[in-house]
Amino acid sequence: MVDGRQISATISMATSNPKSLRKVGPLYTDSRGFKISDEGNLVITEKATSAGPNAVMLWMVGKNKGGQIVTISFLEPVTKMVFGLSDINAGTDKNMGAYRDHIDFTGNKGTFTFAPAPGAKLVADEESKQIYTTTAPTHYCVTDDYMDTEGTVDVTWTAPRDDKGNVIPQTSISFLYYNSTEDANYKVSDSVQVNSMIIFMAMKSVSTGTSC
Repeated sequence: MVDGRQISATISMATSNPKSLRKVGPLYTDSRGFKISDEGNLVITEKATSAGPNAVMLWMVGKNKGGQIVTISFLEPVTKMVFGLSDINAGTDKNMGAYRDHIDFTGNKGTFTFAPAPGAKLVADEESKQIYTTTAPTHYCVTDDYMDTEGTVDVTWTAPRDDKGNVIPQTSISFLYYNSTEDANYKVSDSVQVNSMIIFMAMKSVSTGTSC
């Protein structure tokens, strides 16, 4: 919502196919009541998360070693956006190997500032534009912790400026979401279980105009 207007945003992620879900009408529904689109990896939650209300679940299914690109697109150029990310964690399972949620914002124009929640166990490096958990994947964890603030951070993106200081609005930003487990004791699986790589994203504010 900007200046009383609704700005349409699209959040997209490469498609993948869930296998252990039952189909209900046009959507899948898992055991926790989350509804999953036919693409299998974008879910509008029906409850608040620590990232914010009405969050989108980014559910990476299948091969995740190389990660997937998540893109936020707008129908008109924007100069600033704020969104929350949560459930950035790590875990392991004897059947799927290990995982560590890692978000990489490099490649975008503009600047990013990160505000981890109090007590968050995260590295949120604005210089390298990287966010990842400091929790080692040594514990059994294949469920989402959508209200756990240990993996929660607010992200603020601000549009770039030209040589004269003028703001250059953008119509999209993107980030790479991938498995960054490198511990030799925990195998990075190329084919993980359906609910092994999950983070949540909630849009908070968007700005347009010529200044930010």
